Amino acid sequence: MIKARKNEKKQGKSVLVAFDRDGTLIYDNGYFGRKDNWKEEVKFYKGGVEAIRALNIFADIIVASNQIGVALGFYGPERVDEINKYLDDTLQKQGAKIDGWYFSPYIEKDWAKKNGLDLNSPWVLDTFPETRKPQIGMLKSAVADFGKSLSFYKKIFVVGDSLDDLNMALNANAIGIFFENKRNDHLLKEVESLEHSNPGKIFRVNNLFSAAKIVKSLSI
Repeated sequence: MIKARKNEKKQGKSVLVAFDRDGTLIYDNGYFGRKDNWKEEVKFYKGGVEAIRALNIFADIIVASNQIGVALGFYGPERVDEINKYLDDTLQKQGAKIDGWYFSPYIEKDWAKKNGLDLNSPWVLDTFPETRKPQIGMLKSAVADFGKSLSFYKKIFVVGDSLDDLNMALNANAIGIFFENKRNDHLLKEVESLEHSNPGKIFRVNNLFSAAKIVKSLSI
C-alpha cells in the first residue's frame, strides 16, 4: 500500500521531479510528526517554495517519502496524511503546487526481527518493500496516477538528503540530486563515490532552488 494524498491526471509535461519530504523540503529532527505539536516545528528549507514554483511550469512534481515511523509505532498513517495535507495547503497558498504526495510505511521482516518489532504488524512485509526507497514503487504509482509511465518522461529527477534517494534515482535510470542539509555530512564520501561511478547522474546542492536550476538546465 502506498498512501497518496491526491491523484491528478497530468497531460503533456515530460519531466518528473520527486522530492523527499523530511530533511529535504522541511527540517527534521527525526521521525517528524512524532510530537503532537508538529505544526509548530514545520519549517521549509531555503529555496524550496521557489524551486517548486519554478518547476511547476514544465514538470510534474511529487513528494515521495519513506515513513518507517509508522512501522515503528511512533505515529499512524493518518498523521502522515495530516502532515502532507498541511504542507500541501501551505505550499499552495504560496503558489507552489505538488501534484501528488506518496509515502511508504513498510519495512521488511529481517529488519523488523533485528529491531525487535512485531512481525505480525501490517507494516511488516516478508521481503524488502517495492514501495520503499531506494526501490521505485512510489515513482511507478505516481506516473500511473498521472496516466503515464516512467518511459513517457524525457527526464526524471529525485531530490533528497539520503543515499536512498540517490539510489532510487539510479534504479529508475533518473538523475539524483543530493541536498546537503548540514545534517548529512557523514554521507558525503559515499555520495562522491556515486558521483564518480555514475557520471552525469548525481549532483549536489545546498539550496533547493539550485536543484531547480539543474533540473531546468538538463531538461530544456
